[in-house]
Amino acid sequence: MPKHLVIGSTPFRNIVFPYYFIEKNFGNFNNHIKFYSAFPPQLGEMVLNNKIDIAPISSIIYAKHPENFLILPDFSISAKGKTGSIILISKKHFEEISSVCLPSNSATSIAMLKIILKVKGIDAKFKISNSSEFDDCDAALFIGDDGIAAREKFSLNRTRSYGNNVIDLGEEWNKITGKGMVYALWLINKKSAEEKYEEIKWFSELLMTSLNYSYKNFEDVTDEIKGNLKKESVRFHISSLSYNFGKEQTDALLNFYEYAKKYEIISDVPKLNFLKI
Repeated sequence: MPKHLVIGSTPFRNIVFPYYFIEKNFGNFNNHIKFYSAFPPQLGEMVLNNKIDIAPISSIIYAKHPENFLILPDFSISAKGKTGSIILISKKHFEEISSVCLPSNSATSIAMLKIILKVKGIDAKFKISNSSEFDDCDAALFIGDDGIAAREKFSLNRTRSYGNNVIDLGEEWNKITGKGMVYALWLINKKSAEEKYEEIKWFSELLMTSLNYSYKNFEDVTDEIKGNLKKESVRFHISSLSYNFGKEQTDALLNFYEYAKKYEIISDVPKLNFLKI
């Protein structure tokens, strides 16, 4: 391959899983690709500013800058119902929440939470917090590995729930809309798409190979990537996800954008512009 690709990654289990084969065999690919790890909102900024060629990015970021990105076809991080990783822990019943502490490492999940609260007629105030505690909020949102850990602590271990309510936002979204949710897309910088088309096409095939390997070796891979989390929690989370981007996911994404427009999170529902492969 004549040109290097700079590929965005995150520390979340749901990215470690599809990238597992690539990273395990990185010696075979390090002349072709370089990984850069950050959280999805930060990756979005880096692809937007042409510092990274392609990355898994919060789907709401595409809707805010559709003119700057192309979507890698066939891939997403989606789910219909519970994910076990986007968890709202509340000291109060849902309808009584007046303030929420938000993480700084999410964009789509925060947008989804704000929509859910608006649909329920809840006018909550929000505060960005890097703490794992509630600070002075009624509720706190945990996502990714922090969400999995929060579910383990407050839901799976009933003796430590402390009376808190554990709410899986994927489940709440499905109850409200009847549809799934597309949390992330692999987005490509438009300049990179022009200058590195063949390399991106090659990476798309490699990503599919890597993803298929992880599913074929599901138990071994999830055991290895679980880190400090319980393997049952990681397996539940990964099993809840779809990495496809077909008609069902397209409908779910456009539905999300319709809600985001209605509640003034985005100005318009964007056209989905895909890289032609």
